[in-house]
Amino acid sequence: IEAVESIRSNSTKGTLLRHILENYQLNDAQLTALLSATTTHDYNTERGSTLRLVNKQYKDEFGIRKNYFDIIDDMEINSEKGNVLKDLMAKKKLSNDSWIRLLESVDDFSSEREKGAVLLMSIPHLPENEQVMGHFRHVLDNMSSHYHILKGEITNALLDSQLNSNP
Repeated sequence: IEAVESIRSNSTKGTLLRHILENYQLNDAQLTALLSATTTHDYNTERGSTLRLVNKQYKDEFGIRKNYFDIIDDMEINSEKGNVLKDLMAKKKLSNDSWIRLLESVDDFSSEREKGAVLLMSIPHLPENEQVMGHFRHVLDNMSSHYHILKGEITNALLDSQLNSNP
């Protein structure tokens, strides 16, 4: 995995990293090394394709969580970041710490639409945790007032999910 990091071709590097992810179950150290190699991609799409495969093996271990979300934060294309995070939520039951870190990343998106799309998708997966919900509300509150309709849609979806879970 460490040798892959020095490969100059982004497509070759991505192909090799994805081959490893598709064919091997990685331990924490190996997954951390793979994430380190993923940071050397120049293209968001290569990072996103690799991270979507990492999602299947994502582990809620501090080093893995830190490296994973640092890659997300370093990506420039909001839709690519959002697609990776939506895929992660669909594939894994996240810990409260991972949820908080995910929401911190979403809060930094420059696209309010993509931020809203990720928040909407997250609602059915959110844990019943006061800290996580506080971060969720913070991200929602930070959305631009120009997106008041989207904010209302997210609030309504959140209320509907609470009503459906507590009849």
